[in-house]
Amino acid sequence: LAQAAIEGMSGSSALQVRLLNSLGPVLRREGLYDEEEAAYRKALALAEKEIGPRSRQAADSLANLGTLFNVIGRQDESLQASSRDLAIRRLLLDSRHPDIGRVENTLANALFDLGRLDEALAAHAKAPRVAADGDGHDRPAEPRPGLGRVDEPTAGGDRGGPRAGTEARM
Repeated sequence: LAQAAIEGMSGSSALQVRLLNSLGPVLRREGLYDEEEAAYRKALALAEKEIGPRSRQAADSLANLGTLFNVIGRQDESLQASSRDLAIRRLLLDSRHPDIGRVENTLANALFDLGRLDEALAAHAKAPRVAADGDGHDRPAEPRPGLGRVDEPTAGGDRGGPRAGTEARM
């Protein structure tokens, strides 16, 4: 019902994309993974067509797909979506931006689950370190000798699902 209402909206494509992407976590909490994927795919198609294939909105939709695929065990698709997401974000953002770190970590998790351990470790090593400040916003973190990457919860909150917590696996 919510998805139909969003699709029936006239006006801002950017708002429709944001609403479709925001619907995903609600669907995940209900265990509706196919519907979640459909919402993200519609958001991606709309973003690419109306805003641009290299837009922040397209990258956000790809990030959501990459994370969903990682959570439900579709690692090859996670790797593909996350690679496209990373390519866009590298065009748009500073190399130490926290979003790039999150995408690198999603890529590394997919590589790890596919048994490509050397590539997974390399992806984790080059991911910018991310930490949440006191206000729940992400910022680049200073390296901590002897520790792996910093995986604090993002302002987006709980990822939920059958494999919750996989983001902090390594």
